[in-house]
Amino acid sequence: MYVEALTDKHRMVLAAIVQHWRLNLTAPSMRELCAAFAIESTNGIECHLQALEKKGFIQRRHNKRSGGDKAQARSITIPGMAVTFPEWVDLVS
Repeated sequence: MYVEALTDKHRMVLAAIVQHWRLNLTAPSMRELCAAFAIESTNGIECHLQALEKKGFIQRRHNKRSGGDKAQARSITIPGMAVTFPEWVDLVS
């Protein structure tokens, strides 16, 4: 998994997620991500999150009660992250 494989926008979204984790010890909500990028529709952020998930940079729990395919932004985890952040996090910050 290489950060270079990300587009500039995906790198910015990942950096926003990491920054929010560092400041709040929780993942940002969809609305918080939308506000950070001045995007009105959560669908715009959803597309970026799906791309980051597909490339293996984030993982999300999918809500089985709402159709099985719906994932919330607050359910984001970063693979390999336990107490400390993996080395590549500094590359996107």
